[in-house]
Amino acid sequence: MAAAAAAADGFRALDEASLVEYIKATPALRAQLGEQLDGLVIKEVGDGNLNFVYIVTGPAVAEFCGNAELCRLTEQVVFSDPYKVAQYNRWTSPHLDHDAEAVRDDDILKIEVAELKSMYTSVLHASLITIVGVAHVEDFESIRDETKRALCERRALDCAKTILKERRKFETISQVISVVQEISAP
Repeated sequence: MAAAAAAADGFRALDEASLVEYIKATPALRAQLGEQLDGLVIKEVGDGNLNFVYIVTGPAVAEFCGNAELCRLTEQVVFSDPYKVAQYNRWTSPHLDHDAEAVRDDDILKIEVAELKSMYTSVLHASLITIVGVAHVEDFESIRDETKRALCERRALDCAKTILKERRKFETISQVISVVQEISAP
């Protein structure tokens, strides 16, 4: 019954064996590992809460993680540059100038991000996307009308800030989805 409910929400619990199958069935993950899926070793290292956390090791993973430049750039793009004036930051100006400044001045957001940065440096973390920073989202950048683009970027930024700041309150993915839907509503 619980498995059916999870499947209805689009999510399913994974274990060590099913995670390997999930990686094999997910083109983006296969591509990151260079299609080198032999020898993957999965270890569950859950955090004691509802989260299942897995460490994936193997020759391809070691090669991917060994890319020090990629790690440095990820740390810069996700955990550093968006929260200060930085050379490669870009947003729809002047529409989002105040929002970018608010991110730089938001100490609570910076504390949450610092904690996530600490977690990132100790565990290979999933990719994060930032809006007011170096990482750019083609879906937004393809919107020609600056006012509409700025509105979309602002909603995404508000969503990201809310999820980061309130992350300890979320117990289910449905709660996160509700926040996204609430912020995205016209």
